[in-house]
Amino acid sequence: MMLQRTILAGAAIAILSLGAAGADDTPLTLARLYKEGDVVRHRVEIAANMMGNDVTAVRTIKTSVKEIKKTNGDIIVLSADQGGKVVVGGQEQDIPPQTDAILTLDKTGKIIKYERGAAEAGLMAPEIEHLMAILNEPRLSDKAVKPGDTWTVEIVNPAVKGKKITPKLTFVAAETVETVTLWKVKQLASADTDDQGGKAVFEFTFWLRPADGVIAKAEGSIKDLPTSYGPVTVQMKMTLLKPEPDDKGKGA
Repeated sequence: MMLQRTILAGAAIAILSLGAAGADDTPLTLARLYKEGDVVRHRVEIAANMMGNDVTAVRTIKTSVKEIKKTNGDIIVLSADQGGKVVVGGQEQDIPPQTDAILTLDKTGKIIKYERGAAEAGLMAPEIEHLMAILNEPRLSDKAVKPGDTWTVEIVNPAVKGKKITPKLTFVAAETVETVTLWKVKQLASADTDDQGGKAVFEFTFWLRPADGVIAKAEGSIKDLPTSYGPVTVQMKMTLLKPEPDDKGKGA
């Protein structure tokens, strides 16, 4: 399952407590909140080298909270790749939209199921897409944190049976950029990608909206991501887009 405003030079950095400025490093409770019907869109920029060719791509990903089950709190999320553009060796091509990915999250936000609405050949195996969906958003601490605090979470690895992933996360600061305060969180994870010793390394920095924990922007890299063209190192940026008229949730 798996998202950049320009950062102004010299932007002020403030350490805040629960939405109010402060200098005492008061712990913050970080949380990702889901509301049925909410919609957000992200611009995703990708750069990589595949088989000797420089490749850049820009896509739009629409994420919708379809349902929050009253019985157990499970959250059903649709992730729609709305297509975009790709440039390979200087030649631009359209990227067609893909079928929706359907993610089931438990009430803590952990992805417990990942599926596509229809069979579709892609650049990555479904298990790797699932792994990407897990690590493209940070797993926030269930305890209050202050700048510099770190935590780990243990997650079942969908790419290799019997394996786990243990991302390490750090709350850097509540950072004010262009008058907007965002939570800055870093995440580092290494994940087995096959049972032959393949391993990918995910290193991302996320800036999250304090109101709901939605990713306002993110940037980072994935080293040795397995694709149909072999392992690829990918640079990625994500930016929250402004909402469209029919969106219930708030974008940028």
